[in-house]
This record gives sequence, structure tokens and C-alpha cells, in this order.
Amino acid sequence: MASRIELDAADRAYVDYARRLLRETEPEACPEGETAAKAWQVDRIGKLLAAVDILLRVIDGGEQR
Repeated sequence: MASRIELDAADRAYVDYARRLLRETEPEACPEGETAAKAWQVDRIGKLLAAVDILLRVIDGGEQR
């Protein structure tokens, strides 16, 4: 897949990591059992927020706010 923006090796690694986090939050990854599912949902929110943070840093050129 071609990138619409130029990414250096470090940024590409960040994007790949964000994609991995997003794959881990797919609904199919939810474990069975109420307790495990609740823990997974909390973890899912953290991974989604981390992925957004990583991608925004790549877009902003590494700037932190």
C-alpha cells in the first residue's frame, strides 16, 4: 500500500505499531467470558487511544502537546 505522505523509517515503524494495536481491538479478538471480556474492553480503549496518539504524532511531525 502506497503512503499518501512521505514517512521515514521511524514513522513507518510507528504506523505499523499503530496498525497492530488496531488489529488487536477488532471485535473478533474479544475473549469469551464476562470477566475476560470486560478486561479486554478496558485494554481495547487504551490501545485505541494509543493508536490515535501515535498517528497524530506522525502527522504532526513528532510534536507533543
